[in-house]
This record gives sequence, structure tokens and C-alpha cells, in this order.
Amino acid sequence: MRRTILGEKDTALRDTPELMSLMARYCLEAGRHTIVEGILHAGRYAPMLETLRNQHRGPSLFYSFDLSFEETLARHTTRHSPDIDEEMMRRWYVGWQPLPFCSEERILADETLDAILDRIESDVNRLASRPWIA
Repeated sequence: MRRTILGEKDTALRDTPELMSLMARYCLEAGRHTIVEGILHAGRYAPMLETLRNQHRGPSLFYSFDLSFEETLARHTTRHSPDIDEEMMRRWYVGWQPLPFCSEERILADETLDAILDRIESDVNRLASRPWIA
């Protein structure tokens, strides 16, 4: 959404965080499980993510990859993104950026995709089975 539809180049943000927030809020208010995903610079997107969490009636989970630049570059080579090269990645790569308002679950380089998905699914199911007050 951010890069493909909105054309975000991770420079001047314009209205990208607000548009992402609007879409996420719409889905949340409709009762849908909602994932806000992407390479989101904490300094630019943390306020939007915090507001979404604070305004959501139910539980929220936060996960973030904690990968070295080398691992990020290696993973990128498996994707079809000809407009993003190593030089561009070096300019925007900042490494682990914990969000200041929550405790994120770190996803490390040695975790397989299946293990990551199993962990997130287990966490979602655990929260879904708990009663919570709106």
C-alpha cells in the first residue's frame, strides 16, 4: 500500500501515515483483524501506530524484524523490486527501532517463516480466547 499505491519514497511523508491510519481504522471498526505492515521508520510512523492502538477497542500486537543490514539485503534479493538497490537500502536502513509506547515482539534472522507465522497465530488465538472489556 505505502510504496505501490501511495508511491511513498520514505522521504517527505505527506499524508501517507494518515491514509494508512484511515484504512486500518475502517477495518478495525468493521470488526476485522487488521495488519499494518511494512518497513515503517519508527520516528515517522510511531505516532500513527500509537494512536491506532489507543483508539482500538480490542487488543493490539506489535512485531518487528530485528535484522542486520546484510540479512535485510540478502532477503531483499529474493524479491522483485528492481527500483530498490543496495545503495538505496543503505540510505534508509536504520536497524532495530523499538517503538516507545509498547513492547514489540522481535523477529530474529534465525526464525523460519513457518515459525514466525505459528508464533503470531498462537498469540492472536491466545488473545482471542480472553474476554476483554470494550
